[in-house]
Amino acid sequence: ILNENKLRDIIRAEFKQNVNEDVEGEGSSDRTSQAFSVVRFCSDRSAFLEHDSLPETLAAFIYGKPELPGSLVHFHFFEPRYKVMIKEAMEDREKRFLYLYTRPAAGEQQLGSEEGKSLIGQCGVVMSVEDCIFEDDGSANIRGICGPRIRVTDIVEQRVFEGYPLSELSYEVITDRPPTNDEDRKEIADTARRYEYLVHEIFRFFPRAKIESRLGIAPSSSHPENFSLWLAKWLQGIDYSAQGLSLETEKTLVRLKSFGSTLESMYDTLKARHEQCER
Repeated sequence: ILNENKLRDIIRAEFKQNVNEDVEGEGSSDRTSQAFSVVRFCSDRSAFLEHDSLPETLAAFIYGKPELPGSLVHFHFFEPRYKVMIKEAMEDREKRFLYLYTRPAAGEQQLGSEEGKSLIGQCGVVMSVEDCIFEDDGSANIRGICGPRIRVTDIVEQRVFEGYPLSELSYEVITDRPPTNDEDRKEIADTARRYEYLVHEIFRFFPRAKIESRLGIAPSSSHPENFSLWLAKWLQGIDYSAQGLSLETEKTLVRLKSFGSTLESMYDTLKARHEQCER
């Protein structure tokens, strides 16, 4: 499976070939350009996943569809509360807000202490805005990248706009808990390696560019948490309940096992079709 280091090797090899052919300082092929583009894409996306300098509180966009770290999303904000949220995010909040996933009805209660309580413990991601275009009425079209996973710890403030609250929330960053024994550690490593092999095999039959242009390059199985989140984005894209579990759980093995049968089935189906076409 390609990764950033392999792409950088492609770039170095292209330039080295040109030097050997006495072409001074010039990268020749479309392959070089594509490799540079993918490296930049991955580097830009990786920067948004850092969580060392996040604000202590952020305003929250509440939605019933989960998103996972590294996802590229597009929104049109038109509600009064969210027009205020995105304006303040762009001006004062380092272009960030919380994208908060709520189970059905959790964010739809009446304004007051009960709604605040319903948001505490909910999970989501820190959203970083890449591009934002404001309309004359204050609505906004944005493209954003989902950053670290978070869990709400407290509701700090609520402001009401035309009867609907905009919540300012404190939160903690979620990362998977490390395995506590060698048996679990081995099972996670073996499962991740098996799934990495399956992804590599699937890409023999399936256009990988279609996946990687949307999700980025798959992390190595040597980083099981990141690898499992990448797989969840791909395999659980329309299963909100399963993707919600992948967002909320702090157990890598639980996440890996939640879509293992889907990955195995996809591989078996594509392999069978390929073998049938070759007959």
